[in-house]
Parts: sequence; C-alpha cells; structure tokens
Amino acid sequence: MTVYAHAGDVESNDLGEQILLTTPSGKYLVLEGTAALLWRLIDGSRSLGDLAAACGAEYEGDAAQIREDLADVLDDWAGRGLVTAAV
Repeated sequence: MTVYAHAGDVESNDLGEQILLTTPSGKYLVLEGTAALLWRLIDGSRSLGDLAAACGAEYEGDAAQIREDLADVLDDWAGRGLVTAAV
C-alpha cells in the first residue's frame, strides 16, 4: 500500500481557511478548500483510498471521481516535490 507524506523540505503555515506552502524552489503556493483539507490529511500513514474516503466524508461527490481527482493532485504535488509516496 502506498502512503503519502509531506516532503521534508516543504514549509507549511496553516492560516485557517488557507495553507501557505513554501516550495523547494522557494516559490509560494496557497491551498484552499479541498486542497487545504487534503494537505492536512496527509500524514505519512494514509493511502489514496484513505485520503479519498476522508475527503468524501467532508465533500459530496462520486467516490470514484474523488479518488481520481485526488490521484491527479497527488501526482502533481509529487512532481513539484511537495509530497512523497512510499510503499
């Protein structure tokens, strides 16, 4: 099972409704809504299925679509060096 964690060199500041990230390249990224929830849920112990279930409990939607959308976001974040995936 693959689990997701924040990359060690990403700095995050939880501002309540938003999360401000400082990326490894020194750029800033602001997360809101579902993206902020997803960031908060990533703790190094949750799989894509776990993350999708938790997001689905918070937001209405088709479970398969939520899982697919989160997979796309996690792939994007991994490509930017924001999260790591470990088996």
